[in-house]
Amino acid sequence: MKIDHAINTVTEAEQDLADQLERVAGRHGAEHDVYHLGHKQAVKAAARARSLTDFAQKYGADAPRQSDPDPGVMDTLRRQTSELLGRAQAPGLILLRDLQETYLQAQRAEIAWVVLQQGAKACRDLELVEAVTSAHEECETTAKWLRTRLKVAAPQVLAVG
Repeated sequence: MKIDHAINTVTEAEQDLADQLERVAGRHGAEHDVYHLGHKQAVKAAARARSLTDFAQKYGADAPRQSDPDPGVMDTLRRQTSELLGRAQAPGLILLRDLQETYLQAQRAEIAWVVLQQGAKACRDLELVEAVTSAHEECETTAKWLRTRLKVAAPQVLAVG
């Protein structure tokens, strides 16, 4: 079985998504919804990665990182800089780019869950199928939030800004 590879792919994608969400949230403190929901979604992505810990051990995959995303000092600096710059044109374009990149990372995580789900079904591991199904739905929610935020930001930045 090579289910360990699929588990590693999912945990890496979710951990990368959590890191990306933290960076974007910290960088765009003037956009309060991006700041607060970004941090919240980052915590959820890290938790989804950790939710595979038992399965990683069972199938011989790498253990997910155990640390939660922590805003820390860099986040404070990014947020203060963002608030000083406000919603000027350049930060708007940066926000748009950051949202696009984060959305693509969310899509990578989402498709990794699909692959793992199919592998779990093939292995007839009902516990893993159940865990993956729930986490996959949460990952889709993150991607939908990012897509919606892109739809809101794009006209504001490109046509008005």
